[in-house]
Amino acid sequence: MSDSPAILPPETIEELRAELGDRVVVDAAVIDEFSRDTSRAVLEGAAGVLVRAESTADVSAALRWANEHGVAVSVRGGGSGLAGGATAYPGGLIIALDRMNRILDIDVQNRLAVVEPGVVTSRLDAAAREHGLFFPPDPASASLSTVGGNIATNAGGLRCIAHGVTSDSIAALEVVLADGRVMHTGARTRKNVVGYDLTSLFVGSEGTLGVVTQATVRLKTVPPGEPLAFRAAFDTLEEAGRAVTAIVQGRSQPEGRNHQEEKLGHVRPSVRFDRAAPRPAHSRGFRRRTITTADARPAGRRTRGPRSPGSASRPRSAGPR
Repeated sequence: MSDSPAILPPETIEELRAELGDRVVVDAAVIDEFSRDTSRAVLEGAAGVLVRAESTADVSAALRWANEHGVAVSVRGGGSGLAGGATAYPGGLIIALDRMNRILDIDVQNRLAVVEPGVVTSRLDAAAREHGLFFPPDPASASLSTVGGNIATNAGGLRCIAHGVTSDSIAALEVVLADGRVMHTGARTRKNVVGYDLTSLFVGSEGTLGVVTQATVRLKTVPPGEPLAFRAAFDTLEEAGRAVTAIVQGRSQPEGRNHQEEKLGHVRPSVRFDRAAPRPAHSRGFRRRTITTADARPAGRRTRGPRSPGSASRPRSAGPR
């Protein structure tokens, strides 16, 4: 349960409004819209106030106010989370980061991008592809999730087999702590080994340590050639497992892999290859009657919501998604 008062006194909300103006919302219908994600989490009560943050300064002011008045905080991005982390507290403060959605810089030479937390994952990926680059994290909700939510949950996706999870693509962060102080972690350089690795500490913290307001992320070069997808069916899970092991030990490494069990018990691993690279012999040796191949768009679609961290009166597994 939250320690926030069930109803925030009007004069308390006016203090926040005096600093943030019309970015402070008290309309119950609007607050309800930002009070949940796509999980089945049930609200314990209505939140007291919503802040539509537009800058790091807005987030800092909101968290400082919440800390001073003992108001619990939840943070919301795209709302695509399935774990209930963006669920609001009764009488609490919601910080919405959807308006902080700018791609501030794409550094092609160093393969870096600087973004605000409300940038949708697929939009960043599309912007990077205009320069022959792509953003590796590929959560299933990429068309809805935000970068901030990916960071808060350390989201993965089908491409993690080849490119890792979100933490592998984060170089530096700007974070607002629960009392409103702003701190910076990490660096733009690949080698950054002096001192504590605070960037990794915040990635996956689900809003218990602070709110991410800016991120420097690593991009990768789009592989050459036309993507290729194929499907193979097996009668047992063991057979499918042996085939997958043979594939990942081959010279052509798949970018993604998916397993599905159908009603008849067949297991169908689906693997993407780069057509420019030679396919290992074992990828052609599955039962001919069950193999199909098809072109696929370059890696870099899908979605999943982000979550950005944030808690004032007590740690909260919250964040934008």
